[in-house]
Amino acid sequence: MPYLQFAGFGDVALIRRFDLKANLISALVERWCTETHTFSMPCGEFTITLEDVAMQLGLRVVGAVVTG
Repeated sequence: MPYLQFAGFGDVALIRRFDLKANLISALVERWCTETHTFSMPCGEFTITLEDVAMQLGLRVVGAVVTG
């Protein structure tokens, strides 16, 4: 935990559960395109970026790289 705090990811350790919606997950799996690593939607192709994940989880994505 101290390493997570130092790197600015301390809040990740507080995430305990997710309310997953099976129908939403199934819909996304059906639309996943393995060749382009994107979701094929009726209005175009979309991908999930690091910025999207950071925004959802409240993570800091600037600064030095942290590796194990």
